[in-house]
Amino acid sequence: MRDALNSTGRPIFFSLCGWHEWYAPQGQSLGNSWRIEDDCFNWQKVLNAIDGNAPLWKYAGPGGWNDPDMLMSSDPSANVYLTPTQSRTMFSLWSVMAAPLLISTSLDHISSWDLETYSNQEVIAVDQDPLGLQGKRIVGGNVSNCIISCFFIYLVIDVCLFLQLTLSMFGQESYPANKDLQCCSSMLTK
Repeated sequence: MRDALNSTGRPIFFSLCGWHEWYAPQGQSLGNSWRIEDDCFNWQKVLNAIDGNAPLWKYAGPGGWNDPDMLMSSDPSANVYLTPTQSRTMFSLWSVMAAPLLISTSLDHISSWDLETYSNQEVIAVDQDPLGLQGKRIVGGNVSNCIISCFFIYLVIDVCLFLQLTLSMFGQESYPANKDLQCCSSMLTK
């Protein structure tokens, strides 16, 4: 279907939705993205999506990507939403995973925080790197059983440097939850 759509001469992004990782090995031959997890409707589901996507890095590349779900905003009037920090973190991690950056909020009511998050050119550049490669977890294990920052282990670069880089991109000088960094550090030494 993807090829038939693209043969029209108009670029069309064809997204498959099966809510399961079984799409990943065949995804490139079927569509431009494939949903690999259940819907994210809270922070725990976001962490589950990160864990589910971690072993699928080898199936993502130019023209086709694993899709952990749409991005959740921090708009409390939305049906589902995250805290502002969680929403921004989700955006940054989706970028590292080379995931489609599809926003699931009303653009009529988007907050200045979310607009700043979703228009950050440095983070978008990570997502849209010409190589199209998904970040690969090189240390640590599932993050859905750990507190907030442990999933930063997912990154190819040093955990603390990426965290500081992400926060500095958004004009924040420090991360207030230092105890979360201790959890990450302890996982790195195991």
